[in-house]
Amino acid sequence: MTIKQLRSRPQGTTTIIATLVLVGLLLMGAYLVLRQPNSDESDVNTAPTSSVPEESTQTPAASSTADQSANTIPITAPASGDATTTVPINTPAPAVKSFTVTAKNFSFSPSEIRVKKGDRVAITLSNESGFHDFVLDEFSARTPRIQSGDSAEVEFTADRAGTFEYYCSVGEHRQMGMRGNLIVE
Repeated sequence: MTIKQLRSRPQGTTTIIATLVLVGLLLMGAYLVLRQPNSDESDVNTAPTSSVPEESTQTPAASSTADQSANTIPITAPASGDATTTVPINTPAPAVKSFTVTAKNFSFSPSEIRVKKGDRVAITLSNESGFHDFVLDEFSARTPRIQSGDSAEVEFTADRAGTFEYYCSVGEHRQMGMRGNLIVE
């Protein structure tokens, strides 16, 4: 086709041809991008996986390392066969020690709670009568003020030993005897 013939074509035909060429290039580029494997997929077949070896496959160095901490286990990579690594394992969070404290005019029951230092403590305040809350200043533990028949919960870590007073902060309830002791041993 000569330049003269191209010039004699209608304007719309040239636009259509240019659009088709552009769409073709875009589709070709998209195909090339999408057919390349993800880096995660290509690593799956080449990277060694870890497994926990039996006791008999541990090297002496790994055994002494594992003995240093109860929170580690040896891992052997199958690709090398004799490379053993010690990695930390997650220890579960300490169990929560739960207590229900019953509030009524003007006392708490129980009036004494005992826990160990480091315990995670959950107090459920169950209000039998009146309008009350539960406050333990030393651990910044406080429930909202609740009506008769309602309950509220507060959770904290008993991170220091001693005897700590908990009380109701409504009006003069504390002075009227609405208090108790948390004993952390």
